Amino acid sequence: MSLFGEKFKSGTAPGKGTYKCTRCGKIVVLETDEDLLPTCPKCGNENYHRK
Repeated sequence: MSLFGEKFKSGTAPGKGTYKCTRCGKIVVLETDEDLLPTCPKCGNENYHRK
């Protein structure tokens, strides 16, 4: 586990909330618990931290 907590991968449904790309810092907001994390729209990374 990193200093920022658990990592979440694109294509998963980690739950409603705000996620930050581990590479470029782009913020992605999931509106429902069923929403899937996308590949980062800015840099193409697949990993996020919950913000």
